[in-house]
Amino acid sequence: MNADPKWRRTRLWDVIAVREIVFLFRDVFDEACANHGFADMGDLLAERPEIRHHFHSMPSFDVSVTLKAAYHSNPNHRWTPNDMNDLMMLSSVVPYCDIVVTDKAAAAHVNATGLAKRANTIVLSKLEDVLAHIGVAENGSRSQALNPGA
Repeated sequence: MNADPKWRRTRLWDVIAVREIVFLFRDVFDEACANHGFADMGDLLAERPEIRHHFHSMPSFDVSVTLKAAYHSNPNHRWTPNDMNDLMMLSSVVPYCDIVVTDKAAAAHVNATGLAKRANTIVLSKLEDVLAHIGVAENGSRSQALNPGA
């Protein structure tokens, strides 16, 4: 992408998705292409756009690809080993948990990309902020909003 920056401005989600598909499902796609007369995965995806929709509708895949695209959209982002760990863990928890606490940068990306809203997940960067979201005041008392019988 550094050699051809247009990819950061155009179909970045698609580029990252294909890379993810190749990494995760290469053997399956190679066999499917051979069985159905497609030269390669690019021909299969171009001919069958609904396949893209199916991958996009897989929650963990969507989180992984969307976050990688968000990071790649900034050509100045310097990748660290921790970025990949964060992305792997976030793709496992954001779609399936009510509240996720992660570092400030990761929380900002999850929220800015709209992933938290799509997954109906609260994503925070401070552990102490969880209390307000589960109906516990900082003094330890239960909130009336979440505990109407109290």
